Amino acid sequence: MSAAQRPPGPAVAPSSAHHEMAARLEHLGTENAYLVSNEAFARKAAGHVVYPFHIGDLNFSTPGPIVEACKAALDAGKTRYCDFHGVQALRAAMAANIGRERGITLSEDEVVVQPGGKPVIAKFLQTVMNPGDEVLYPSPGYPIYESQIEFLGGRCVPYTFREGAAGFEIDMASLRSKVTGNTKVLIYNNYQNPTGATSSDAEMAEIARLAVDNDLWVLSDEAYFHLLFDGRLGKSIIALPGMRERTVLLVTTSKSWAMTGWRVGAAVGPRAVCDMIAKLVTNDEGCSNQFVQWGAIAAFTDPGGVVSRARGEMVAKLQQRRDLMYRLINEIPGFRAFLPVATFYLYVNATEAFRIVGHASYEGFRKQLLRDTGVSFCTREHFGQALPGETEKYVRFAYSGSRTDDHILPGMQTLKRYMEQKEREYRARALPRVFATRQCPQLTFDLIRPHVDLEVWEGEDGPPRDVLLAKAKECDGLITLLTDEVDEELLAAAPRLRLISQLAVGFNNIDLAACTRHGVAVTNTPGVLTDTVVETTFALLFAASRRIAECDRYTRAGEWNVSWHPLMKLGWDLKGATLGIVGLGRIGQQVCDVARAFGARVVYHDLRRNRPFEDKGVAYLSLDDLCRTSDFITLHTLLCESTHHLINAERLAMMKKNCVLVNTSRGPIVDQRALAAALESGTIFGAGLDVFEQEPVAKDDPLFRCPNAVIVPHIGSASFRTREAMGTLVARNQIAFWTGTPLVTLVNQDWQDTRANKEA
Repeated sequence: MSAAQRPPGPAVAPSSAHHEMAARLEHLGTENAYLVSNEAFARKAAGHVVYPFHIGDLNFSTPGPIVEACKAALDAGKTRYCDFHGVQALRAAMAANIGRERGITLSEDEVVVQPGGKPVIAKFLQTVMNPGDEVLYPSPGYPIYESQIEFLGGRCVPYTFREGAAGFEIDMASLRSKVTGNTKVLIYNNYQNPTGATSSDAEMAEIARLAVDNDLWVLSDEAYFHLLFDGRLGKSIIALPGMRERTVLLVTTSKSWAMTGWRVGAAVGPRAVCDMIAKLVTNDEGCSNQFVQWGAIAAFTDPGGVVSRARGEMVAKLQQRRDLMYRLINEIPGFRAFLPVATFYLYVNATEAFRIVGHASYEGFRKQLLRDTGVSFCTREHFGQALPGETEKYVRFAYSGSRTDDHILPGMQTLKRYMEQKEREYRARALPRVFATRQCPQLTFDLIRPHVDLEVWEGEDGPPRDVLLAKAKECDGLITLLTDEVDEELLAAAPRLRLISQLAVGFNNIDLAACTRHGVAVTNTPGVLTDTVVETTFALLFAASRRIAECDRYTRAGEWNVSWHPLMKLGWDLKGATLGIVGLGRIGQQVCDVARAFGARVVYHDLRRNRPFEDKGVAYLSLDDLCRTSDFITLHTLLCESTHHLINAERLAMMKKNCVLVNTSRGPIVDQRALAAALESGTIFGAGLDVFEQEPVAKDDPLFRCPNAVIVPHIGSASFRTREAMGTLVARNQIAFWTGTPLVTLVNQDWQDTRANKEA
């Protein structure tokens, strides 16, 4: 259990040496929205103005027929114990209503009434989860999921959401990757608290397939099933193929009928599970409050349609609040929100607001805004600890209990004035803003941070194009990789941009001429990765020529059935062979020296002759002659129009049948499909490849059919020492630029002339 989910103070407080509380309480969390509520209440009691957006309670009256039915039950003496499954009439009404709305058939035996929806979580987990079982649950999400999983001895496996085009979406790739042989349960909360995330039909179907394929129990938390806007109707995963027998619904009257204090809910699902949940009821509360159950019958039977009309009016007013909150929030500096289609929350991206205010911590930010503006809200950490890789900051505003004139308008206006002032102060003191598209060695960022306001993208794949454009628009500097396209579109959208530091030697992804026109300096990281790329070149050369990867697969597959055979898995020696080098720059020259130390004869081809190397006995050949005579060919040339598909089908056909081709330069230098054909047909012996035309390589690429191809994922410079050296060079260039000293490795030298002309 994360510290964010535990109440302040020690979890276990011994009353004496002989009366200590149970150690398992260390794993029991809480719902911290109540702690925020207590803090806001204390400030209000002390005479401060408070605008409450922190808790999901409703300031609507419970519909009249429900109240009247409850009163009638009290008058009729319905105040005694009742069936521990719940009042039969209520279970029948629930089965009929819930089944009809979800498109399934339910019996009352598949309904167990609970004192609210929350008890369903613990009872469901106690029924289907053993200690040590893994439970997938949403984070950010309702904090009691995590609390009960840990308290009951399960293993918490959180999955998360990402920002889509119009709202939050489950990160399905991440969710799939978290399923193991120990996964037992998936908790799914469509119409989600706190994000308002609403699954598309495709997403819901994919989750259902995941559950069926991995034989998972599913708890579908449907607390907000009726709180949809714009005329939408709720959908349930239980209605999808294969889900009926494995899904338990968490149903509650709290949100749908403004009954948060009534505490009436139910577990709905397979009878065998419900029977066990009912048994837990007898060991816990004994039964749910009888007279409130008789009131709840009116919610599910809706006599005269009065209850439905009341809920429709409530949803309409909530939609008006949503629309107003959405508009006002997005007018406040540093805050950015989607328009949710469900729940009564706005889950707001406040990353820029944190930067403007000057807080990195959630609690520091929340407390400062409560103190300075009276606006009270919850943060991402009230819904589970922030997960590794999260860089964006989020806060949740609940408008369920916020009146327009008393809370929403004055609260948002106060917050806007405050943030506008903070933004003016921030701009006056602001350091240059730099966005890094990937994680770098920590030393890189430690060196840079005193000089810039740094933001780092945490995803392994780098930011999508639209995100990169948005970030560039707000930045003075970028730290990029070869896969980040810097073109006229990006530069035109980024009027503040002045420096691009490329974490690579190459810069084919950057339009240098456009950068120069826009007065943007470009730097790279030459010289520091030569040794490592040379080592990778020879690692691939030997792996392909001596069939190392092929032999590894052969051995692991259990095919090594004889102790030794003189003709088994033969390969080719480098000593005495001819190595042809295409591109005799820094890396090519060092490959030449190492190859000669191995006893190889070296020939080369380059656009420019290298007389000192020729004087050492390294022969210059035309590219075609090099292809015809070499036993090994390594590529170390730049990528440009003239080198694109330099090694094509025609030149592959010129090569010897024993030739091994190694590429650690740029993928498009080789026609990849032609190479695959040459490898499959035996035109050449093998290939060692670190770079490719498309990265990552498509799963159906014909190269994967070639056992004589050694394929690695662009790791030519991937050593700890080299990465740190590359990162340090990036840092040196960044620091030099922002402190006004000469750049270390400037690529577009004429940028200085453009800058001077602009300044003049």
